[in-house]
Parts: sequence; C-alpha cells; structure tokens
Amino acid sequence: MSNKFLDSPLAALEYVTNTLAQYPERQALPIRAAARSGLQRRYSGLCLNYLAVPDDHGQAVDAVQLPEIEAPAGADGELARQMIQVLRPLSMLNPVSPVLALGKGVGTLVPSFGIPLDAATDHSPAYTLSLEDALKLPVPCPATSGLLPEIHERIDFIKSRLPAGRGFYMNLPNMQGLFNLAHAILGDDALIGPLIKPELYREFMLRMTDFWIGAWRQLHAWIGPEWMTPDRRGIVHLGFCSVNLVSTDYYLEHVLPYDLLLTRELDLPLSIHPCSGPHVFRVTLEQLPNVVATQAGFIEKTAAGSISVDAALDMIGPRPIALEIGQELPPGEEFEFIRRDLDRYADHPRLTFNYTGMHWRIRDRERIQAIHRRLDDYWQLRYSGEA
Repeated sequence: MSNKFLDSPLAALEYVTNTLAQYPERQALPIRAAARSGLQRRYSGLCLNYLAVPDDHGQAVDAVQLPEIEAPAGADGELARQMIQVLRPLSMLNPVSPVLALGKGVGTLVPSFGIPLDAATDHSPAYTLSLEDALKLPVPCPATSGLLPEIHERIDFIKSRLPAGRGFYMNLPNMQGLFNLAHAILGDDALIGPLIKPELYREFMLRMTDFWIGAWRQLHAWIGPEWMTPDRRGIVHLGFCSVNLVSTDYYLEHVLPYDLLLTRELDLPLSIHPCSGPHVFRVTLEQLPNVVATQAGFIEKTAAGSISVDAALDMIGPRPIALEIGQELPPGEEFEFIRRDLDRYADHPRLTFNYTGMHWRIRDRERIQAIHRRLDDYWQLRYSGEA
C-alpha cells in the first residue's frame, strides 16, 4: 500500500479513529469493559500471539494491510507515529487498545531508588543494592525522583496535543507490586532480608510502601480520570511475579502486611497479576480485599508451576471477579484448546482470552490468522447473538 503522511497528532487521531471504526470486533476497550462488568458481549476479544525470537527472520504476512505512515521530525511527529503503532495488532487480527505508554516497563519505579536502567537489557535494573546501601539513599519523592518528572512531562505533552475523551487514553506506567519492586531493587536481600536483617527489611518495605502509594496518587493526579483507560479507572493493579519465588507462609509473614497497608490506604478495587503461580493466585484471592480481576492459565516454564483455568474458576466461585486467561498453546491442538475456553463464557461472562504459541514463528502467521478467523466464526455463531 502507498505511504500516508500525517502532519500532527490530531491527524493521527483521526486516522486511528476512522480505521478502528472499520473493525468493531477488534476494539479492546468495550470488550474488556463488558468482561469486567459481567455483561454479555458481541465479540470475544481473542488475542493470539507467536513467540518472538531474535533469529526469526521469516516473511511476515499481515491479515490487515495498513499503509506505511510518514510523520515530520520532532516531538509531534514522534507522538503521531506512536499513536499509529497502536494499530499493529490488526495485522494478526488481535484487539487494539488506543492507549499511549508511559514509563519504561517493569523497571519504571526502580530509578527512584537510585538504580539506573540498562537500555540494552530492555530497561532492567543495571544492578541491585543491599538493604544497608538502599537505606542510605534519600527517601524518594513521588513527584521528582527517578523517571517520574519525565513521565509527568510526557503526560502534559500528550494532553497539550490531543483532546480528552476522544479515543486515546493513558494508563499508569508499570508500577509492579511491592515485593516485585523490592526484588528488583534489592536482589537476594529481598528474599533473605526479613530472615537475617528483619529491622532493615521492615524499614525499607515501609519506606517503599509509602513511596508506592504516593507515586500512585501523584500519577493519577497528573493523568486525570478523563484520560485513564475506562477499565483501569479507580482500580489498583498489583504484580506478584516474585512471590512465586517464596512460600505461602513467607508471603503471609513478610509481604502481606505491606500489601494490606497499601490496600487499606488506597481503599480501591484490586486487579492482580499472580504470574500463573497456583499458591500466589490462591493467597492473593484469599487475603487481599476487594479483588475484581485476576489472571490464570497454563504456562510451561514457571518458578512455581501454573494454575489451570478450571482451578482458578473453582477458587473464584460465584464472586464477580474477572478472570483474564493467558495460556500457552499445545502444538497441533490450538483450535480445540481455545474453543474449550470460549465455551466457558456461557457460564462465566467475565472471561477474556489471550494465548501464545511458543512453537509458532513468523512463518506461521497465516496459519495463526486462519485459526483466529475460525474461532471468531465459532464465537459469532454461539455467543454473539447474531443469526
């Protein structure tokens, strides 16, 4: 297709809005909102991905052909290009979320504690600190430390270029959860600290909890409710990946008190990322208040195993909790495997569906798209309400 020139973020907004209007079945936001509310929905929101590896140089085949986008140099042109990038999932028939990113992934809050990020390792912490060294550093400010001024500047720039409530949103950057962040900053001291340096560990965790709460509030104030993605408004999202490295008893004694301090202070519904761990799924569901969303599904290579969708639904029971399914697919059985999950929707409308074929590569894109279309047709016949 021919190139398309977009001279401003407003032109990009018009282009993205007009393009998305042609694909109502790929609009992620209303699908997620319906799932969170337990409402019947017309489209499944199915997402299929393949494993990206550096040496995979196959020829990509796109299901939806989009023109190459050109934009002027400078900040306006860069924002326009970033806005167009939200349409990339259409190439694989996957849902599109018109959300502009903030921060630098899982490491976003780490520089507030004096540790730089390494761009060569996808912005992971460049090193870790001992508890003693971490506590020698100044208490981080939720508004001025680390990457937060840069994030504030980006938020203000986006607001200066785009109208609120007109199709694009911002989410909070990836703030992780308290123990995830402690592990990223302290390394092994996050695991052994409460056992051999309990007073230092307690001082650090209280300091970090206060900072996390302050940063959450500050970021919300900067973004504003009209800019927050609808299904994220008024919800606290917490990641628990590193809790998979410790036992349930360890979590209850050494981590849960700080999670409860955070949740009591913010007093809002919780969305949980247990990183597939069965004991993490269970303990967060049992111990944390007002959980409204969590995640489950088979992942082969994990630190503590993975929780099945059946087990997760059994634990949730009749409670109005959204379950975000994220699973790796069995080779050769992809269609049937996913179809079984789609059929759970009849009794559990708060499900969403996300899958990765770890065996798939770029050369498999057309086959993946064909499976996607078959599953879309299946949903339409069974669950969309359409004849």
